[in-house]
Amino acid sequence: MDELKDRYYRYLSARFESLLDGYHANAPKRLYHIDDNQETEPHREFIFTDITALQAVRFRNFMKDCNAIQGDPGELKALLEQEYQAAVGFLEHAHQDLAANFVRR
Repeated sequence: MDELKDRYYRYLSARFESLLDGYHANAPKRLYHIDDNQETEPHREFIFTDITALQAVRFRNFMKDCNAIQGDPGELKALLEQEYQAAVGFLEHAHQDLAANFVRR
């Protein structure tokens, strides 16, 4: 099980770096608002696609600037689902590889 965890952490690290590089090179300047209100208090997450999106938002006009570059939350959900499916595929493949090559000591 430790070997599977190690492989998965290496996979996550590689995907993280790849996604960062891809977004810095190709991302449209977008911001995604995610409303995740709790019972006792409102909660909103702001997800910026890259540094240029963050630079386009001024503190004084925060909401106005955010609304100007707001992306469709469906785009973000599709990207998350794609990454989720890729991670599940990786884990299944890694598990099969470990099961096929497991040597008891």
